[in-house]
Amino acid sequence: MAYNQQHQTFSLLKIPLQKDKDALKHLTSALQHRHCSGQLIQHISALHDEPQSSTIALVGSSIDGYLVRSDIVSFRLQHVQSIPTIYDIAMPCSWMPAMPTEIQGRLPAAGDLESLLESTISIAIIQGPDQSSLDSVFTRLFEELNNRLNIPMTLTEPPVSRRICVVGGGYSYSFRADLFKGAAAVGVKLVIVDKPGHWVQVLDGNEREAFLPIDMTRDEGFSGRIVAVCRESGLEFDGITTYADDLRVPTAQAAQELGLPTDSPEAFEICTSKDKFRQHFPIQGYPSLCVSSMAEFHARADELVPHFPFIIKPRNGANSAGVSKAETLAEAESLVEATIRSGSAALVEKYIDGPEVDIDFVFIDGEVAFCDISDEPPCTAEPFGPEDAPASFIESKAIYPGILPAFEHAVLRETALAALTKLGFKHGVFHMEARVIDSSMQWSRGKDERQLPHLEKKATQKEAQPRAMLIEINPRTQGHACTAAITSCYGIDYGLLQLLLCIEDTRRARLLSVPFADLKNTCAIVECMITPREGVFRGESMFDDLRDRLPHLMEKVVDEVIFYKDGDTVKDPSKRASWLAYFTVKSEQGREDAMRIGDDIRKNLRYEIVQVLE
Repeated sequence: MAYNQQHQTFSLLKIPLQKDKDALKHLTSALQHRHCSGQLIQHISALHDEPQSSTIALVGSSIDGYLVRSDIVSFRLQHVQSIPTIYDIAMPCSWMPAMPTEIQGRLPAAGDLESLLESTISIAIIQGPDQSSLDSVFTRLFEELNNRLNIPMTLTEPPVSRRICVVGGGYSYSFRADLFKGAAAVGVKLVIVDKPGHWVQVLDGNEREAFLPIDMTRDEGFSGRIVAVCRESGLEFDGITTYADDLRVPTAQAAQELGLPTDSPEAFEICTSKDKFRQHFPIQGYPSLCVSSMAEFHARADELVPHFPFIIKPRNGANSAGVSKAETLAEAESLVEATIRSGSAALVEKYIDGPEVDIDFVFIDGEVAFCDISDEPPCTAEPFGPEDAPASFIESKAIYPGILPAFEHAVLRETALAALTKLGFKHGVFHMEARVIDSSMQWSRGKDERQLPHLEKKATQKEAQPRAMLIEINPRTQGHACTAAITSCYGIDYGLLQLLLCIEDTRRARLLSVPFADLKNTCAIVECMITPREGVFRGESMFDDLRDRLPHLMEKVVDEVIFYKDGDTVKDPSKRASWLAYFTVKSEQGREDAMRIGDDIRKNLRYEIVQVLE
């Protein structure tokens, strides 16, 4: 049976699998001939001995063309519960004939089977005790495909094989696995530049084409070393990019020297230098100053007095490191002095207590192709923030999607767009942080026993219209912590889009920037566990342990990361806050359900940090 409707971009074929050993052997042979995964072949080979009934579901495009992404089906359906495993069988950038819509409801004979598999992008095997259960799962699969494959899966013109240099290999393989997979699925070869001995250099797989070692010291000669190693490699590059803020300027300088597409290094410099950013984007009524010495601070201290409290932060920094709040001039003086002693100039700006958000743009040809605005609940240094760790401004939670009023979202979107336009950016993925001045909403605590933070309408509304204050523009994708939240909510792969846009492949970037047709009641929450105290960590298996004890909770977790192993030393978080771990919860029952699940997981994880007695 074929499932295909008008304007539908995919075709779905349903073929009952009879326990015909010869037919299954024939199917297995055909899949082996196409070099399909061993896991799929083993699964089909085992069906003859399975007591349950089986149906094979073949997914293809309803339109002839070149495949936009070879794993498009499994990627867009990841994190969906109650559907079978999706096996991708098409090659990257391959020509895909439209899948036929008329078959006989059984496995075709040899020649016809080969032809059918040529038009198949992905395969799912459905098993169940009876026909009713098979039909139920198949219907669920069709509904999810209809919602998630709402984009053309093919292009009319063949994509050209490209090679991209990525400066900076990343924290670990798990943090780069999605990027490697996405690049392979669109036929992009990756060449990684980083220091000698980096983990990418000793990688056994074929995730990267080459590794180019250089001195990664951030000095005036850095961009020149990038240019030199690229030229010495003898490889022809189509683009160059980086996912690290502090590498953005030298990477853009190298791109100019190599004649590769890039926005201006000056624009990246403004984004990555907090004082230059504030000079370009001042906020009326919210003064700021940047000082490099205590004498300079004392000379300008009178400017601050009418405007307390203030935020003090290093000129350059990431992950809220070194960010503190001063309620008095004496506190400000102490914090500024500490920042200068650390080797950085200190930026001092008036604190805004309005709701904080993240704004993420996919920016193509100077226009917003995709925008997401998520909520950032209060941190430990703010009212209604977590109380289980020392005060800091490190993120404790991110909630997708955000729920500020539509008008305030519009203000945030337009403010961010105006900033990128002013800086002259053309293409890219941008992660921006902002607060809403005079918002109609405020954070509070729930009235139930959990007392979780939630946004509520203010009892008294100000006459002033809401304004957006951009805190910073990060000219790159979000950090890894939020990757699973974005893909599970919207089906967007920011890391891959940054690759495509650095080579100006706007055709595929536009297609892959389209979110699901119906976001339903989906909510994803990134729960960041901040280190509560110093000591020796025990609990590297805490997520696996909880999965064994309370599987109904962990089945809602789509990503998890622990930054410590048993026996590792946890440093004093009062000196510098850090994450112990994070996990991402996805619920299709809405925001309150996701918040409840996240809270239950936090309360049931078992770990300890043992104080070391001297």
